[in-house]
Amino acid sequence: MKKLEPCFLLTGKPRVGKSTSIKRIIQQIGPEYFGGFYTEEIRNSNAAIRETLDM
Repeated sequence: MKKLEPCFLLTGKPRVGKSTSIKRIIQQIGPEYFGGFYTEEIRNSNAAIRETLDM
């Protein structure tokens, strides 16, 4: 049986720094150890839009 790699899910209220934390962790450890996606909010004068970014 194949050993499963650790998996983490970061959740929290909007605008508390989840995306910023993930980006800093990836920068410190290295992107070769990560897989998945995160979403980032793109703000304009009318509304907030979510964009999904693949890692």
